[in-house]
Amino acid sequence: MSLIVGTRIHSGVDGYIPELGKVENWCDQVLEYADYIVIATDNKLFDKISKIVSVFAEQVLSLLINPWKGLAHPLNAIVCEATYLGGDKLLLQSLEVYISSTDVETLNSHLTSDTLVVGAR
Repeated sequence: MSLIVGTRIHSGVDGYIPELGKVENWCDQVLEYADYIVIATDNKLFDKISKIVSVFAEQVLSLLINPWKGLAHPLNAIVCEATYLGGDKLLLQSLEVYISSTDVETLNSHLTSDTLVVGAR
């Protein structure tokens, strides 16, 4: 059983490029409770993000989404990759969000055999 964390990091339609300086620290923190991280990104940021996360070897994967079309396509790709990695749980977590292992355990305690999705209150 493994926990996969998925997130999206992409440029904006107006050319906006998000600050990537915190990606490595975020990955460090997330890997305290996750087995893998999958980062869906667009073609403008793929090389930069891949270089940043290369220090984590195969635990952090950059997933190129091209073309980037809305929200559903990248999220579906994250779900597919998490399944391929053998994950039995997927946590979708924004780059701006930092949580602890205790928070993940609390979420997990609400996940039962008849529950599909749990989230923060």
